[in-house]
Amino acid sequence: MNNHEFTNKAQAYALQLLARRPYSVFEIKQKVTQRFSSESAGVVVGALTKQGLLDDIVFAEWWRESRQRTKPRSANMLRRELSAKGVPTSCIDVALGEHSSDEEEATARQVAELFSRQVVAAESNTFRRKVWSHLRRRGFPDSIARRAVVSAWESRISENT
Repeated sequence: MNNHEFTNKAQAYALQLLARRPYSVFEIKQKVTQRFSSESAGVVVGALTKQGLLDDIVFAEWWRESRQRTKPRSANMLRRELSAKGVPTSCIDVALGEHSSDEEEATARQVAELFSRQVVAAESNTFRRKVWSHLRRRGFPDSIARRAVVSAWESRISENT
């Protein structure tokens, strides 16, 4: 097989991956390089980028929306995840935009409310510790996590009255 045939097969493989979900440029290059030469991967990534089928900003926006829908988390956590997927900081900044502390707090409250339904503990300290830990694992700052925990506890108390 010549280089052109390898490149065609590499492009078909990349398109097959992209048909399932968006990927970052780094991820596609990595996956294609696992099966084909790095030269073929470079050509494929260049062609797909030129065609508009591979775009780190579009991927980062998709990732943010997907995470907010399925597993909401802090903007800092999203930044770390996108960075680990090889998305450049400039693309992450565009995709996440200006994330206000009000938005961050609203997301934290949403996460706390959802998680608090799973917490069986009736005792205040145990409930607060579990919900706070969950929020911290999701990347929320301590101050925001504390306010969201208080809100979730008050919600729980008002539901039981």
